[in-house]
Amino acid sequence: MRNVVRSMLAVAVTLLGAGSAPAAAPSVINYQGRLTDNSPQQVPIDATVSVEFSIWDASTGGASLWTETQSVQVVKGLFNVLLGSTIPVPPSVFTGGATRYLEIHVGGETLTPRQRIAATPYAKVADDAASLGGVDSAQYQRRIASACPAGYAVNAVAADGTTTCIQGPQGPPGPGLDTGAISGTVTSCGGPSAGMLVYVPGRSAVAYAAADGSFLLSYLPAGTYSVQLGPPVPGSTVLSVDVASGATTATGTSNAQNLQSDSANCGSCGAACSPSNIARVCSGGSCESGVCSSGFSDCNGNKRTDGCEINVNTNSDNCGGCGQACSTNHIARICASGSCDAGSCSQGFTDCNNNKRTDGCEVATGTDPNNCGGCGQVCSSNHIPVPACNVGACIGACQTSFADCNNDSRTDGCEVNLSNDVSNCGACGLVCSSNHVTPACASSSCQAGVCNSGFADCNNNKRTDGCEVNTGTNSQNCGTCGHVCGGATPNCSAGTCVP
Repeated sequence: MRNVVRSMLAVAVTLLGAGSAPAAAPSVINYQGRLTDNSPQQVPIDATVSVEFSIWDASTGGASLWTETQSVQVVKGLFNVLLGSTIPVPPSVFTGGATRYLEIHVGGETLTPRQRIAATPYAKVADDAASLGGVDSAQYQRRIASACPAGYAVNAVAADGTTTCIQGPQGPPGPGLDTGAISGTVTSCGGPSAGMLVYVPGRSAVAYAAADGSFLLSYLPAGTYSVQLGPPVPGSTVLSVDVASGATTATGTSNAQNLQSDSANCGSCGAACSPSNIARVCSGGSCESGVCSSGFSDCNGNKRTDGCEINVNTNSDNCGGCGQACSTNHIARICASGSCDAGSCSQGFTDCNNNKRTDGCEVATGTDPNNCGGCGQVCSSNHIPVPACNVGACIGACQTSFADCNNDSRTDGCEVNLSNDVSNCGACGLVCSSNHVTPACASSSCQAGVCNSGFADCNNNKRTDGCEVNTGTNSQNCGTCGHVCGGATPNCSAGTCVP
């Protein structure tokens, strides 16, 4: 994962030597930056990283004038270094006042664009002022022939060192002539902020808080100043301080914790944003800008307390999104991958509209004649006035004189008219006989059948044996049923009794 500096503050400082002896200007430059990863959440880094710093003579291309590599400790994304602490920055880098640019290389990536360096580092050229062109500055001090007496101050110095003194009140003791100082202690929600950068924007008044959080900004002319605690990002602490000549203004203890953007202290000290299934972000003292992890949502609108508390891939009340509940209608609810379709229908019920989220298993396939035994399996209404379904089987009662002879009332209902069907005359399977008869069924009776010539239905049962008697040869039914041949003409021929 590559690292990207998202915002930076460059503070260039020239430190002055103490006492009367001349001191060389330090060959270091204070620099502070903010380092995050390159994810959409820009998570601040907590690690020690190797960073290469270099100064160039152009914003792009050009020549490198100085380079060094430092091992930089990054805490909550913030770091500060002294450029030149490994390899001193030579004064020649800034000779002539030419514009210079800082380039940073970290984690295998050269960050762009290069940053233009502020004016203060060019004061390193003034390092030569300690010798004033080869003449030690102490020699100039010795040219003054005599000091002014008590109660007087130097008004002018002649070429031979003679001083002109004027009488006047003496200023109060302080950190410097016509200057004052600012002191205080910085904390971060109760604990000392050791190493925190404290400075006056636009001036070379810079300090790093000591181990106990204390700081001192010196040599400030009388006036009102804004004192920046930490990097100048939204929500950072800025003090307004009045400075008097010869005096130190104590600011007391100030909380420098950024309560507007610190997810561990968002809005107030100790008010942390929950890390539950979320990339925490504190913005304006609110945790609501945090981005939920994939598959999770903040359904109660409280990212501070429980983050993104709902797994919308598995939660049946919030399946696929907050408030998108799976129906409880005749179903054992299951949410899988944000879908309700894995739910199991109760016995005798089916989801026929493929929408278990809205109405679950909405059809009783055990009793619904339009979905009898399964979705879309309609019970036929053919000669069935009121189609019905029982335990998934169509059972509607047939219309009078009709019957379901093929036992498939789902497909064709009561398909047989028992009053005229010779194969089902009066009831299913009651077939009118075709024995010497043209079968016919009328009013559910086979007696309407017409016997073949020379035959008769003498037992009145055309259903069973049709026209069973040959009246042309039957001596008991000769010519007609019941005509018996006897005596001298016991035989029957062509329907006539003969000897």
